[in-house]
Amino acid sequence: MNLIGALSVSPRYRHLSVHAHLHTRKMDGRVVIAFLKNLLHDIRGCIVLLWDNSPIHKDQKVQKFLARHPRLHCYSFPAYAPELNPAEGIWNQIDQPLGNHVCDDVTELTQLVAKTFRQLRKKQDLLWSCVSASELPWKR
Repeated sequence: MNLIGALSVSPRYRHLSVHAHLHTRKMDGRVVIAFLKNLLHDIRGCIVLLWDNSPIHKDQKVQKFLARHPRLHCYSFPAYAPELNPAEGIWNQIDQPLGNHVCDDVTELTQLVAKTFRQLRKKQDLLWSCVSASELPWKR
């Protein structure tokens, strides 16, 4: 299983949300594009993506997709700088409920991950702690 996710901040810094896409395929450009399509569907207006320098973000298909969607504006974090990425805190928050649970099949795992993300979306203080823990110069 692979999981791709993002932490979104509303334009006026009033609300945070978590977006995630669970899949069983190898992590590649198609997975990134599927995730970006979900973001475009879920978020109105301009989307500024801050992401790491993963090779899948530089995939030719991903770059073509980005060129066709002017609402998406991408900026890369410096190489090897997870401390700048607020989304890294998300993975720590979902590890706890998932860490000690054994699933019988992929369907059960998918349901558990979805439930965990639904619960996390309701915890604004916890999501803001992910932003605050990053070394980006955030103003709230």
